[in-house]
Amino acid sequence: MNVKLVDSWLQSLTHLRNQCAYYGRIYNEFFPNVKIANKDKGYDLDKRRIFIHIVIIKHLVSDDKIWNKFFISLQQLVSEYANYIDLHLIGFPANWVEILSKI
Repeated sequence: MNVKLVDSWLQSLTHLRNQCAYYGRIYNEFFPNVKIANKDKGYDLDKRRIFIHIVIIKHLVSDDKIWNKFFISLQQLVSEYANYIDLHLIGFPANWVEILSKI
């Protein structure tokens, strides 16, 4: 894995973590641009929203069991709140499940 890419990812995740830790807004919020891996460039990903951070986490988690547990929980959470959130405002493309399953 590219060291510079991982370094930028960790900086982006740190920014997101700090936003959450200090009760900052993350819904409908723009974050600093995130660099993406070459293999992800074929997808229409908003590099300034939450979803790209989930993609980064997917790349960084090496244990499939941990990722699958998180992914199932994420799908359940999105389903539970589907009537209250606009996935576009957090950078989720229409095919987000497919993207997170393939990457």
